Amino acid sequence: MIEMAFHGISRCHRTGQAVLLLREKTGERYLPIRLPPKEEQIIAAELADAPTRRSNVYDLLTTAVVTLGFKLEAVLMEVAPDSEVKSSLRLTSESGSWQVEAHPIDALALAFRQGSPILLGAEALETSSFRRHRQDDGAGSVDKQAKGHRDNGTRPDNLAPALRDFLSTLDVSGLGRNI
Repeated sequence: MIEMAFHGISRCHRTGQAVLLLREKTGERYLPIRLPPKEEQIIAAELADAPTRRSNVYDLLTTAVVTLGFKLEAVLMEVAPDSEVKSSLRLTSESGSWQVEAHPIDALALAFRQGSPILLGAEALETSSFRRHRQDDGAGSVDKQAKGHRDNGTRPDNLAPALRDFLSTLDVSGLGRNI
């Protein structure tokens, strides 16, 4: 499993859909996760640490986990062959450890709130990620996205067509800061 970190929210320049980008913590690969509008609001509020007028479900879950003597050890993520992101929570206590399936956005919101690591399967990162490369344009270095790039040198046309199409729509040029 490879540890990932929140990088930011971007938009698909073709559809306008929000995309959460997770960055490989010790590398240069990014995992895009599509965000429907309501989920975009959830993640944006968590990333901005925006105060809310009332408690939300993440307050409840965080309190419940701690009160019951558990610790969110990590969020585990995989990408299915159809490009669907699947996640689970690894909970530990004095009496053992458990893995509980969770909606990816809910799991990520809890990880962010509790400072827990996000772990992605190496194969998922290999097949579903992209890199941003530095390219010298003569006037200095600029970031350039390598669409569908895979570290092992395989060609982008080997990626699932839907994932390849989606990656080609991402505009990550405005993402230059870590969260």
